[in-house]
Amino acid sequence: MLLGANVAGALATLLVFFLPSVAFVRFASEYSAMARKIVHSSLQLLGTAVLLATAVPTLALPAHGALETTHRYVGGAVVGVIIPFVYVTRLPRFRRFHRTAGWTAAFGVCIYAVLAASLHLDRPALVSLATGAAGSFAALHVLSRCAKRTTMDDFVRRLPDGSYEVRQRAGDVVPVPVGAGWSQYLNKTTRQVSVPTTALSGRYSQSTWGAGTSIRAVQSALRKEGKTLPSHPSVNGATLGGWVFTDAHGSGGTAPADPFGRVVFLDTVAREIRRAPRSFFQTADVRRNVVILEVEVLSVDDVVCYRQAYDVRSVADCRRFLSEPSLLRMIFVDDRQTLCYSWTTQPPAAGLHRYTDSFVPPWLAMLLPSRVSARIPRRWWSKQTTLSAANSFAPDPPYWTGAVARLYTNFEVFIDRPLTGAELLSLCTCLRALFLGELRGRCEVRYHARVLFLDVSMTAGPPERFFEALSRTLGAQTAVRVHAGKYPVDTRPLRRVRCHHV
Repeated sequence: MLLGANVAGALATLLVFFLPSVAFVRFASEYSAMARKIVHSSLQLLGTAVLLATAVPTLALPAHGALETTHRYVGGAVVGVIIPFVYVTRLPRFRRFHRTAGWTAAFGVCIYAVLAASLHLDRPALVSLATGAAGSFAALHVLSRCAKRTTMDDFVRRLPDGSYEVRQRAGDVVPVPVGAGWSQYLNKTTRQVSVPTTALSGRYSQSTWGAGTSIRAVQSALRKEGKTLPSHPSVNGATLGGWVFTDAHGSGGTAPADPFGRVVFLDTVAREIRRAPRSFFQTADVRRNVVILEVEVLSVDDVVCYRQAYDVRSVADCRRFLSEPSLLRMIFVDDRQTLCYSWTTQPPAAGLHRYTDSFVPPWLAMLLPSRVSARIPRRWWSKQTTLSAANSFAPDPPYWTGAVARLYTNFEVFIDRPLTGAELLSLCTCLRALFLGELRGRCEVRYHARVLFLDVSMTAGPPERFFEALSRTLGAQTAVRVHAGKYPVDTRPLRRVRCHHV
């Protein structure tokens, strides 16, 4: 009974979860890159759970015969070797081995299912099903190797001398270039024909990187040189090209440094390679006709800094946020707290010992229930760290959380205006009241270079209530711009502008 269930579980894993997930991520090109990643990882996770549920009990089988012994050894290999091996290769450091690990594991389970089913001579249906599963995976592997995948090389290719060969033919339409696909995650984009920019990745010179390079890879290389980006978006898996294209940002301090110099891009209309500053890409009309190829990264020293946490309750607290010299800063607002994080180069007079033993990561304030987070002593959030570690504010969400992303709406608006302490306190008070009443969610407030950034995540309530509250607090004439990489919202009654200057 147990052995039959084990074989059936292996076959269900192959046919219901693994085979569809691989086929979808490889051939469903009409779906967005992130949608394919989400479906693939979700099915793989469910398949792994079924495989573990059927394989673990075999470890307790008595070794009375060849059949039981075989099941015990194979079950041990699945639980202790195959599954850990596949998931370890999901880590950034070993990701280049993941495809090989996945196919190896799939074929291993196929072979096991065929052999185990063959031992059940009284169940020929299991033998036929296992053989069919193995044949299906073999055919899928051959098709995957033979099928032509559209890449950036079909449109533009970087030559060994650093120049570019434009291959786009007249009348061709370039699919949407996609780095990691996190904008599709936040935009809730399901269908979108896209082309990966992985061919445009790596370090080209001391300060020049391919647009498909992830922030994590850049930071890892710079950290070895004692350098870092001055500030960057919280998703480390995002690419440099996606960062520039969506006009994303980090949590800049009182004297923010621009992390980018010149940007090299393909003008798909003129079919020529051009260079421009980062600010060139801030309008939708421009972004519609460009493919970012490489960027110049302007790094800074990876200095020691001190994370301080305090509640914003008065105008004095707001003035401290606005004027205290800082490398990074942000205010987190929900229905129960207005919590400020500030990273400075100088420890406060309270003493350095407070900043060496913190064990609470700051992003927990956003994940824990507000009633729990608001009760955590603020000194627990304080810590001595480095600027590169401070920029990596939170771990990237796993792909399988894509279903969770459907349950909330994340949008961000930029407001180009100077801000006083009194205005900031009024804004925080308004947001707190909003989340206590009509809306459910949180807001991250950032401010640098005279630009106010409001990053909102809502689980309930109409977004227009947020902009109505802003209109009452900051004035009906306030002009806003929506973050291109997050969920598009209607900003009425506030006027929406096409561009701002940072």
